[in-house]
Amino acid sequence: MLVAQQSRLQNWRIKHLNVRVSADLLNRALRIMDCLIKFFEKQGFEVSIGNRNESAGTYVIILEEKIKFYIQEKSLRKDHVPTIKEKEDLERWHHIYSNKYDYKPSGKLTLQIDSWSAAGIRKRWSDGKIQRVENFLIDFAINVVKMADIKRSDRIEREERWRLQEEERRRQAEMERLRQIEEERLRELENQAALWFKSNQLRDFISAVETAALERGFSIEDEPLKSWFKWAKNHANRLDPLYTNLPFENKA
Repeated sequence: MLVAQQSRLQNWRIKHLNVRVSADLLNRALRIMDCLIKFFEKQGFEVSIGNRNESAGTYVIILEEKIKFYIQEKSLRKDHVPTIKEKEDLERWHHIYSNKYDYKPSGKLTLQIDSWSAAGIRKRWSDGKIQRVENFLIDFAINVVKMADIKRSDRIEREERWRLQEEERRRQAEMERLRQIEEERLRELENQAALWFKSNQLRDFISAVETAALERGFSIEDEPLKSWFKWAKNHANRLDPLYTNLPFENKA
């Protein structure tokens, strides 16, 4: 069931047409809405309504874009003239709230596209001295389609920008990944070179110890010299990155 908004009485729990008018203009506003809905549906466009928990309002879906629209009756504002009771209450309770203005229905309808502005797109049609909203329904429908086309173009442009930004983000991420890999390879290379240099220093030292021991009459087969040589050489070999694999070979 389609329910219009009447004055301030609204039920947000149920779906309703976005019609904001007084009781006197309700039938006329609903006839306009009925005409627009039938026209849009005849063109193959879907018209839908929602409540506060969904996509509130009345909208037509064109080119996959939701274009909201509504009918409202403008209110006339005039300064509020306090009643005798209000004056008495105000004198008695100085902090009491008093309305500054009174509002009453103007008896004139406005049909409006409820969307962001776009250059060259008219969004509002109102009753005038002679013309009535009913005279502008074709013009309204044309501008709704134009608005949908602009929104679609903007959406496609945004999506393309997002795609390019996402592509650039992935490219930067890949460059950063490769940079980190290269830095890790360089650190590993420098570390291997340092270990190789250190292992060869140790071998030179071990050789010098062996020469000194022989000069002093020791035999390399005697303990504890034999055990020390084995331990020292093993340690030098463990440090040497070339002892088991070459740097470019895959490690098991």
